[in-house]
Amino acid sequence: MPLKLGKPTFVPAERIVSNAELAALNGHTSDDIFKLTGIQNRPIMGPEETAVTMARKVFEASGLSASDLEHVVLTHMGLTDESSQGTMAAIAEDLGLKQWSGLRKACNGFTMAVHEIIDQSLLPDEAPGAILSVETPTRWINLQGDPGASGRFLFADGASLTPLNPTPTQEPLGEVIYHTDLQLDASDTMFDYQTVTPFQTFHEDGPSGPVLMMHGKKVFVQGVRAMTQATRKAFEALSLEGESVLLLPHQANVRMMDTVFARLDIPGLQAHAAMEQTGNVVSCSIPMALASALDAGKIKPGMTVVSPSAGATNTPNYLGSACMALRY
Repeated sequence: MPLKLGKPTFVPAERIVSNAELAALNGHTSDDIFKLTGIQNRPIMGPEETAVTMARKVFEASGLSASDLEHVVLTHMGLTDESSQGTMAAIAEDLGLKQWSGLRKACNGFTMAVHEIIDQSLLPDEAPGAILSVETPTRWINLQGDPGASGRFLFADGASLTPLNPTPTQEPLGEVIYHTDLQLDASDTMFDYQTVTPFQTFHEDGPSGPVLMMHGKKVFVQGVRAMTQATRKAFEALSLEGESVLLLPHQANVRMMDTVFARLDIPGLQAHAAMEQTGNVVSCSIPMALASALDAGKIKPGMTVVSPSAGATNTPNYLGSACMALRY
């Protein structure tokens, strides 16, 4: 039986950081930041928030009960495999999940979760499950230095919960009709984690500490290429026509999404961007945008939604990409 998705629930973190606040820190203007990213505001964790409390909130907002779910795939990107697994284990214990598995695939987390559920038969036919994405990247985003290296204009915190094989009382989203495994581009290093001095994030500062470092221009170029190629492969595999498709990629930044759309140059193709008030919430970005597109009436009956993604991998120096498609 095909895997069916229900409408995702997205809960942003509590504190809102505006472009004006970031501009005051770094000498940029609010307009400059918006032109670079397409983002006006980004939610970040408040003083009392954690990944565990955000997971609780999104379950409460969704109306789902953890005890009713046969399997939950958690996605979370920490600085290391160990920290990611520790956070996901704490979430699973707090929620009382019956069976769960975890993925540290950064911005590919949601597309890879769909792939692994199908590829590894993690859910029996028609059995209820969910993809729970909880992301807290602002814990390790450097507020000093080159913004292209830190991603501080982009990243945000939040949690999403996507029902799998939803019940008749839950709003349906569609059937997965296409999914790919992770495609790794090891041609050049894209990401790294470094100890910097001084250490300053949205949440703490000190003499030194670990932060994300990325080669912003390389990530942009290779991310555009990867998502463009992944989308073309989906179109070819499914014999799609642009008029019946909504392109809903990982919400990295608007310039990247616009460039992918322009390079595809597919007549009739529509696209949806939903990150102006949420920022780049890593593996939550596609489910957040799916819910936004449904609310906006952009997903019509019979339409195919194609969602490519690109970002850091388990080997965080490299960029990986994946893609999924569903029929509404």
